[in-house]
Amino acid sequence: MSQIEKEVKPYMVQILNLLGSALESGNMTDVNKFIDKYVTESTAENAFQGRQVTKDNLKNFLTNKISFEFSGTKKEYISILKKADANDISGIDPYKSDSTINFDSTFYPQEGFNLYAVRFIFSKLSSGVYSLDAIYVL
Repeated sequence: MSQIEKEVKPYMVQILNLLGSALESGNMTDVNKFIDKYVTESTAENAFQGRQVTKDNLKNFLTNKISFEFSGTKKEYISILKKADANDISGIDPYKSDSTINFDSTFYPQEGFNLYAVRFIFSKLSSGVYSLDAIYVL
């Protein structure tokens, strides 16, 4: 596992597990606490990222977007999210610019759930720390 993966995958696993619990309970409190603690605020440069954008996207996913047509499918997806670990997260694809290193990583639960992949966007700050800029459910 690369150094980047060691640094950021624990956050990815934590939010996946929280999403599973929120999908099961219908309660976004723990997801929102995670977002408030770890996701950066939107700025003029990243207006489509940040805390509120992430909260809105995940709330939309949990309350409106997700529709399961087969009995047991929602329960299966909840179980997959709650049991997710670092090995379930795909490789990290970096994009380097002069001032930052940005990268995306995506969690595809398993065959049949590709519509509900979870995408993470991080940036490397000048301090060397990685900031979580957004989480999207695709």
